[in-house]
Amino acid sequence: MSLESGYYYIRCLRTKNFLTKTDVKPNRPVKTTDNSLATVYVTKTESQYEISELNTANYVGVKFTGKPYSLTWQRTAYKWAIREIAPGIFNIGNPVDNAYWFDGSDDSEQSIILSTLNSDDAYNFEIIAASSSSSDDGTDVVPLDTGVFNSMDVRPWQTPSLQTRGTIKFTNPPLKLTAQAVAGLNWLDFGGTANVRIKTILDDVTNERCSINLQSWGDTLNYSTGVAWLQYPSSDHDNHDFQCGTFNTMEDHDWTKPQKLTACKIVFPCHYTSPPAVIVFLTSMDIGYQKNLRVKTYTTDVQADSFTVHIDSWADTSIWSAGIAWFAYPKDKKNISSGTYSTNDLGHANSPRQVNSNPILFQNPGFDKPPRVFMALNMLDMGHGTNVRVRLSSSHVTKTGMKWHIDTWGDTTMFSAGASYIAF
Repeated sequence: MSLESGYYYIRCLRTKNFLTKTDVKPNRPVKTTDNSLATVYVTKTESQYEISELNTANYVGVKFTGKPYSLTWQRTAYKWAIREIAPGIFNIGNPVDNAYWFDGSDDSEQSIILSTLNSDDAYNFEIIAASSSSSDDGTDVVPLDTGVFNSMDVRPWQTPSLQTRGTIKFTNPPLKLTAQAVAGLNWLDFGGTANVRIKTILDDVTNERCSINLQSWGDTLNYSTGVAWLQYPSSDHDNHDFQCGTFNTMEDHDWTKPQKLTACKIVFPCHYTSPPAVIVFLTSMDIGYQKNLRVKTYTTDVQADSFTVHIDSWADTSIWSAGIAWFAYPKDKKNISSGTYSTNDLGHANSPRQVNSNPILFQNPGFDKPPRVFMALNMLDMGHGTNVRVRLSSSHVTKTGMKWHIDTWGDTTMFSAGASYIAF
């Protein structure tokens, strides 16, 4: 096929041919008739499916009823990730609605074409032209970029580490304006015998990439951590629509004096003409392990010049420290929408579940194509005595809404969890 330079979406068409059913005992069956993140339980003798590497290092295959389907493992198709997250438990990530930049060269074209080993299924995947909404040209363009990074991109979960370093390569062509970046937590797997200590550090930010360090300390067991990152233009320029900042409880009080409630007034570096939309999400935490992990961040009193951010815990939880990031933009800005969601929306707080999902509508519809979505945690209430495990994902992203997923696994009890999203 021949492609012109521009932005393209990569989507799976006939998902019924990819992990549509399983019959694995004693684990529960998993069905993926959509593009949601699937958890596949694999055993030596009882599974219909086998995760296997093919002869080429660039491919990973899933044997489906005896027929291996290969998915490009490297370059722009890295979203097709097959990871072991626990003994015998694998995550298979179907393609997300990320727009990839194609510069018109033959080499780049090959890197975004997906196919199966069977020629009869060559059209299981489709490359769809996307709008240029991810560039920084035009008055209605949203000059943002987003993606994810997980510690398992650079090390296996079985080897916990206090330092996990990597490089984030922005998926869009470089912004013409100076770029900045922020990241929020979207995945946690921490041992239950020590505090959950995690700090997200982004540095060396350029218009093309940045360095990331998922840092823990003390006796914490960081099996795996994931973040969603958001690239945005610096507000040093004339356009001050997008503003971002951070706050940590240690800016209010010392970590040795934990508080249940922490509030701080944030003044926008550049004032808006009316109260903007403000989204907050978790970036770091140091929370005791002997009681449930409970933390929540939210905003109040949003004005044109400022807002108040809150970082709270409740009951017998001790927050030694916690950090958040905030992102603000004009409420009437076109081609962007934001909001929050929670497992509490499902009404089963007294009967916690490991798998949770629900469809939502974007608050400001009007996208001409399914948008890209940034998602990060804003609330957790996790049981103690076992690993703290939680992950965010989305599916069924359309021009008007999406289906969110907040899941845990293993022996973890998740009483509730919530997240913030930005769609653009």
